[in-house]
Amino acid sequence: MNLIKRPKIVKVTNIRDEARKIKTLYFNYPAQNARPGQFFMIWDFKDEIPISISYIGKNNLFGISIKAIGLTTENLISLSKGDQIGVRGPYGNPFKIIKTGKVIVVGGGIGIAPLMPLIQELVSIQTVSTTCVIGARTAFEIPFLKELQVIRSKFFTLEVCTDDGTTGHKGYVSNFVEDLLDQRSFDHIYTCGPEIMMKKIFHISEEKSIPLQASLERIMKCGIGICGQCVMDPSGLRVCRDGPVFDNKQLKDLSDFGKNKRDFDGTIQKI
Repeated sequence: MNLIKRPKIVKVTNIRDEARKIKTLYFNYPAQNARPGQFFMIWDFKDEIPISISYIGKNNLFGISIKAIGLTTENLISLSKGDQIGVRGPYGNPFKIIKTGKVIVVGGGIGIAPLMPLIQELVSIQTVSTTCVIGARTAFEIPFLKELQVIRSKFFTLEVCTDDGTTGHKGYVSNFVEDLLDQRSFDHIYTCGPEIMMKKIFHISEEKSIPLQASLERIMKCGIGICGQCVMDPSGLRVCRDGPVFDNKQLKDLSDFGKNKRDFDGTIQKI
């Protein structure tokens, strides 16, 4: 039987500005088994929303990165060090870590956040060569750029794209990845970001027969598969319970992927 646990109240120990309207909140929370790709349900004492884990540190130190897009996210990024939030989780299926070969990690905007613990783990595996492609509309909207730029490993390569060309390659991340995959071979793709971007990356992976894992986002109320708010048609897979990470086979069966999502009242909206 699934039971919703009470949020644990924790103090924000640090706050870091990542990009325009994006901040990372750090806190200590007992979740020794948390894995890259999972999420917490975060409570601001008014509402509760799912937020991906963007940092997994020692001594149960975690980070969640938030972009201000609504009342709850605006409340969260307005917090100060020492303020409190409610946390429960972690929830969801994590990324499956590839132990050997060449992988490409593709992130767009705030979607880079759940990829950060994944990248850190991949870089630590010397039998894996990781190419990271990140981007946003403009340079001011790319989180974690400086952090990724200072990674020193012969097994890691960073490529940056912006729609307006203010930094890195000018153009869409998906177009850059398509060109890159025409030139080089990869054994696996990880991606998170705008769903239209991920849908194109998925089609590319299918055309080139490259296994893919994509982290999806949906509105959630419970986080444990009860409320049905994050159900995807027609298979009925729940993003909170069956995801948020899905592979090629699962994505093929999701007609909602890249097209529709449910609003807070359950009505279907086009993406």
